[in-house]
Amino acid sequence: MEQETVVAKTNVDFISSADPDGDIDEKRWVKNGLIIITNQNLYLNNGGQRIGMPLKGLEDVEVREQNGKTILVITRYVNGKFNACMISAASQTIESLRKYFLQYISDAFKTSIYFISPASRGGVLLTTTSWDAGLLLATQKAIWFMSKTKRIRVGLENITRISRETRKISGKDRYVLVVNHVDLSEAVSSIVLCPDNTMDMLEKYLSDLTERYKIKDDQKFSEIEEQVATLVYSGVDSSAIQSMLNVDDVKIEEIYDKMLALGLAKVVRMRREMELTPKGVKYVTDIMNKVTIEKK
Repeated sequence: MEQETVVAKTNVDFISSADPDGDIDEKRWVKNGLIIITNQNLYLNNGGQRIGMPLKGLEDVEVREQNGKTILVITRYVNGKFNACMISAASQTIESLRKYFLQYISDAFKTSIYFISPASRGGVLLTTTSWDAGLLLATQKAIWFMSKTKRIRVGLENITRISRETRKISGKDRYVLVVNHVDLSEAVSSIVLCPDNTMDMLEKYLSDLTERYKIKDDQKFSEIEEQVATLVYSGVDSSAIQSMLNVDDVKIEEIYDKMLALGLAKVVRMRREMELTPKGVKYVTDIMNKVTIEKK
């Protein structure tokens, strides 16, 4: 059995156990703690408190910005649920820790691919992109596009659509897998090129992974609710939505409350102006795709 040895240690603030999908409670931060990293575990220390987490089989390593903090969220799947520790430190320290912990991510699904990520941003194709040879790694929390120089994370909750399309590559029509996702409230796409049989397996696997982020049948919207969500997606403000759809204050508040409860939107201004979350973008995209198919 390999002997456990210390690799690094540094001062951090931390939360030792949290829901990675929940809001971060600022009151739970342990200040001026110490992280000790070994070849097998990470330990969070504060005086007499010492909490360990095995490194092997991490589900996710994510960097977030919140309330002026740069936060590293390290997630494992334990006893049927996700559990995370959160570390806050200087941006440079967080980036060094992120790069180190990436090697311990679970390889539930891993395959060789060529990829471009991002291939488009805000609906505009990027012209300075080129194909990278590397790996696609999928866990229960995210997919990763990895090459010698890139480590690009896409959270499953941020994926809005997975589809197969034809693209002209080296003068030939080839199938590619297009992964549409949201990055900082902006629509982004990444494309994957691999053998057709691998693409079949990859498309099904990723579709199954993202299934849990879809709206359940008993939560589906009425026609007027779908129209409101689509207009929010299009950037129309509340007053204009009410005027266009002839709905009063009470009705629009009811619809907004439902969108908030389902995690489809968030409030971005004091006047209850709404912005769709990635989950909301995915739902509206599905609505628009359904309308397109029905018209055909």
